[in-house]
Amino acid sequence: MWLIGLLILTSGLSRADREQQWVSCLMTICTDHFPPGRTVAVFLPSDEHNSTMTNIGQHLLKSIHQADRWPLIVSRDTVNDGAETVNSDDVYFGYIVLVSCARNIYEITTQINESFANFDLRHKQFQAWNTRSRFVVAVENDCNTINPRKLSQEIMSTLWFYKFINVVVVIQEEGRMENLLNVSTSVSDGGSPPPVLGLYTWFPYRSPNRCNRVEDVVLVGKCVMEGKGFLVQNSNLFPQKIGKTFNGCPLRAMANELPNMVIYGPSSPENGSSTPVVKGGWEVNLFKIIAGSLNMTPTCVPPPNSIDIVELSETVHVFERDETDIVFGGFECTAKWLREKHIDTTSTYFTRRLKWYVPCAFKYPRWSSIYRIFSAHLWVCLILSLVLTSSTISLIARYGRTYSKSPVYWSMTNSLTCVWAAILGVTAPALPHKSTVRAVFLAWLFFSLAVNTIFQTFLTTFLTGSGYEPPIHNIDQMLVSKIKYGYNPDLDYMYNETDVISHTILENRVPCESLRDCIKWALDYKNISLILDEVGIEEKFSSSSLMDENSKPLICPLDDGIFVTLNYAMVMRVGDPLLERIDEIIQRVVEAGMFMQWKKLHFDKLKIESGTIGRHSLLGDYYSFTLEHMQPAFYMLLMGFCISTVVFLLELAIHHIIHLRRCVFRKKRG
Repeated sequence: MWLIGLLILTSGLSRADREQQWVSCLMTICTDHFPPGRTVAVFLPSDEHNSTMTNIGQHLLKSIHQADRWPLIVSRDTVNDGAETVNSDDVYFGYIVLVSCARNIYEITTQINESFANFDLRHKQFQAWNTRSRFVVAVENDCNTINPRKLSQEIMSTLWFYKFINVVVVIQEEGRMENLLNVSTSVSDGGSPPPVLGLYTWFPYRSPNRCNRVEDVVLVGKCVMEGKGFLVQNSNLFPQKIGKTFNGCPLRAMANELPNMVIYGPSSPENGSSTPVVKGGWEVNLFKIIAGSLNMTPTCVPPPNSIDIVELSETVHVFERDETDIVFGGFECTAKWLREKHIDTTSTYFTRRLKWYVPCAFKYPRWSSIYRIFSAHLWVCLILSLVLTSSTISLIARYGRTYSKSPVYWSMTNSLTCVWAAILGVTAPALPHKSTVRAVFLAWLFFSLAVNTIFQTFLTTFLTGSGYEPPIHNIDQMLVSKIKYGYNPDLDYMYNETDVISHTILENRVPCESLRDCIKWALDYKNISLILDEVGIEEKFSSSSLMDENSKPLICPLDDGIFVTLNYAMVMRVGDPLLERIDEIIQRVVEAGMFMQWKKLHFDKLKIESGTIGRHSLLGDYYSFTLEHMQPAFYMLLMGFCISTVVFLLELAIHHIIHLRRCVFRKKRG
């Protein structure tokens, strides 16, 4: 009976010593690789029975508290509600995950999978959950005969699904100290060599054959379970795993077709497939630059049939099935993507704006240049000056101190004729002989010369170019103009009916299902404003489809008419270790102005194809002056003929009436 008790006591002491050795090894890892003052999170096994790993967890927490080096967060499992109360600004630097023993690999990986699935869901909700932190996964394997290297590989593969890369798996090796180190170890009292804990990790993207699949793990250290336990090698357990080059590994991308950004074309006959292939585009160019900078092979994966990868749920499923590394093609960096727990976005690299466009200032009719030379007030002043000057000359000639020798200026009618002839630049019927009349007439000649010069200058200008009416410049002028507002009804959600401006726009909104018809409406009737894509309109300007004969745009943006700004970004799996490097490359591409250069080349190509780019001569521009430009002059000539005819007919009628009255008067007197 005492023998059984001794065996039980010995077994208990051995188990307690082994647990303490585990704790010593884990504390050594914490001391060497977790800086003081940084938060450490410890996840205890989810089972409640008295297992070895549960006891190790209790002793480990006690040792961390006694060390007083790190703020500590403890959770029984990752679905613990208490974890949500942690300050989200305190980013966890290290994680220690304790996994109890299980009979096979499936049970162990399932246990880890269930825990880290919840962990992954919270990564973007709380900044404290950081996939780029350091993970120490301690696995108990006493109850199974699984090869430790194989088990570590399966655990690494499970964690890589969640993009955890700085992972060290601590697991007991099959051999003993003497066998593993190939040295003779003196063991007192004939005891066997102590067991060893192996520390395993893995390195992705090391070769084209070992890219993003865990096919092999590396033993980076050993912890001897003797005495209090100690590390045999003082090696770095968390080396830099993501470098600047990736040895030709494939970088998979799934692209959504979008004009200018991602262009698909028919498959070549050599491929033997009818699936469209990516031919080019601005985002495709950026993707190739990223792959080239990382020394990776760009690979475009076709989207699954009948699946719209722009939809949030479909994008998440694509990443869950591990079909791609990056998704792009007009993805806006909006709140819905930022709130999604499974995916993350890169830095934005292209800004696209939807703006309000109105018909530009359209040209005045050429015949309107007749009355646009002078304002109405100036025309009235000119007529009054004619009357006043002719009256002054007539009065001076008739009632001065000496009578004028020329009777032409005595009458009001003759004076008006002479004054009118002077302002038209023709010869007067007679010259004034009286000095005072000459002085007034000379002043009128100078005035007439100035008016005639200004009139001819403006007339010539309006004959060559009739000018443009004042355009609408801002939203306020657009609302006052009472024109219609055309856009796709799907954009109604952007306006709030409680707002005065929004209410006015919604009340006068015209649904534009066909953009081409609405643009034609704006060009023909000039009574509608439209919400249009800035890049699309620039393309039409470059191809001259929205330009007049003088290369002036037919529709113009409002100064404050930005409706919405779209910032494009690529979408990746949350926690992807390539994200930081890709962000650096994107930032350099944007700073270099590559997108502006691609836009310019695209617009220049359209101008060349449409023939809108011509050579500029230093000798000056040649202007073709035709009879069409003389239209106002002919209108004025016709108006003069009409007035002359009417006056002539009136003179004949008055003369005939006067003649009849005289005849009647003579008959009555006779």
